[in-house]
Amino acid sequence: MKFFSVLIFSLFVSTSFALTKVNLALDWYINPDHAPILAAETQGYFKQNGLEVNLIQPFQDSTARNLVVAGNATIGIDYEPEMLLAIQKGMPIKRIGTLIPTPLSCIAVLQSSGIKSLKGLKGKSIGYSGNALEAKILKTELRHAGLSPAEVKLVPIHMDLTQALLSKTVVAVSGMMRNVEPVMLKMRGVNTTLFYPEQNGVPPYSELVFIAKKSLNPKIASAFLKSIQEGAAYVKAHPEQSWQAAENAYHDDLATSKTIAAANHSIWLATIPYFASNPFELLASQEQNYKKFMLNQQ
Repeated sequence: MKFFSVLIFSLFVSTSFALTKVNLALDWYINPDHAPILAAETQGYFKQNGLEVNLIQPFQDSTARNLVVAGNATIGIDYEPEMLLAIQKGMPIKRIGTLIPTPLSCIAVLQSSGIKSLKGLKGKSIGYSGNALEAKILKTELRHAGLSPAEVKLVPIHMDLTQALLSKTVVAVSGMMRNVEPVMLKMRGVNTTLFYPEQNGVPPYSELVFIAKKSLNPKIASAFLKSIQEGAAYVKAHPEQSWQAAENAYHDDLATSKTIAAANHSIWLATIPYFASNPFELLASQEQNYKKFMLNQQ
C-alpha cells in the first residue's frame, strides 16, 4: 500500500511538471544576437517556466516565418520590416514579443576615408545588398542628408560587405550590423565611421522580434517571454559568465576556433546593450510609424 501511494505520488509529480515543447525557429545560425535565448537555456529559465525549447537553425531557403506558418515552429525570430511586409501580404502571423527593439543596420565607411557625414558621400559609391526596400531606405537617408540619390552611385554587392569596404570596391556600405562587422574590423585594427538610419530620416524599428501564429496559446507565449526576460537580465548583469556558459554549451556554433571564439566574445559584449529589458513590449506606436514609412516607400 505504501509502495502504491509513492507510485501514485511520483506519477502525479511527473505529470504536473511535464514540460511544454516549443520549437523556436531562429533568424540565422546561433550567434550573439541570441544571447538572452542561450542564457534562458543554460541558466534553466525555460525549464523553470515549464518549457522545453528546441532551437531550429535555418536550412536551404527556410525562414522563421515560413516554418511558423507551416507548423514546424511554435515561435520564430523575424526582422520587423520583413514581418510587416509579410503581414501586409496576408501571412497569418503576429508579433508576440521583442528581442532587439532598435535598428542594428547602419551605413559604414572607413575612418581613413575622412568622411564624417552622409553628405560627404556625394559622388561616391555605396554598396548595398540589392534588396529593393533597403535601396529605398538608403535613398531616404541620403535625402535627409541633403543629397539626391542621383549624386551617388548605388552598387549591388554580392560579396561580403566587409570585403567590399576593405578592397575599396565601394567607399561606403549599407546594411552592416553595428554590433558585428565594425566590431570585427576594430579587432583587426581598422576603425569605421557609422551612420544610423534612425538618426537620418528613418523611423526607429525593431531589428529582431518574436512571431507566432495568431492561434498560439497565450500561456506558452507568456512563459517563453518571461524566460527571455530573465535571460536578458542575466546577460546584462553577468556578461562574462553568460558568455562562458554559452560558449561551453554551444561550442560548435560560437567557438569552433580561437579566432571565431574571440570574435563572438567581442560581438556578445557589444550586443548586450541592445537587448530588450522587457520583451513583452510590442512598441505599437513605433511599429505604426514604421508601417506608414514603409507605405510611403512603395
